[in-house]
Amino acid sequence: GAPPPTEGAGALFAELAQRDPEAAARMDPHNPRRTVRALEVIELTGRPYSASLPRYRYVIPSVQIGLDLPREDLDARIDERTRRMFDDGFIDEVERLRPHLGMTAARALGYQQVIDYLDGLRDLDETMADVAQKTRRLARKQMGWFGRDPRIHWLQALNPRLVDNAMAIIDVADQGGYDHIDMHADEYVQHHLGALH
Repeated sequence: GAPPPTEGAGALFAELAQRDPEAAARMDPHNPRRTVRALEVIELTGRPYSASLPRYRYVIPSVQIGLDLPREDLDARIDERTRRMFDDGFIDEVERLRPHLGMTAARALGYQQVIDYLDGLRDLDETMADVAQKTRRLARKQMGWFGRDPRIHWLQALNPRLVDNAMAIIDVADQGGYDHIDMHADEYVQHHLGALH
């Protein structure tokens, strides 16, 4: 084959391919920021980056079904859920739990925003808007993450035939119809690893 490039994104990816061929085989060569991230992890941890990549193999035979919603419906449901959470006493709950929250729990989505409200740093409307906005952002991150798992069968959540469609997927899975795909998922998934911050 041709000699590896000596500069730019191609050179970085060639270095990754040489240092960790498994990671390189499972990544997009046209994304230099993520190539740099992989090389940084190798440098900092002394371990192959592929060791930290998600594995797409089941421990026991399983079938995964994902429910997809149009973004505007999802956003509206998140806003409604946030309002209901506050109506159902979320502020009182945080106030009651606050003395017992560890550092990690206190930073959980919603808790930190309500603690700021209780401390007088923001008003209620700002607090609710911030919780809803951060929940929307988290939902998009989760959709990006799960959207890369090749084993998930995506169905439209609002389809009136949702249950029938889900049962049809389960029937095929029970007959072993997806076993071959699931067994080789690691080989064909492309990892679009998070942007550098």
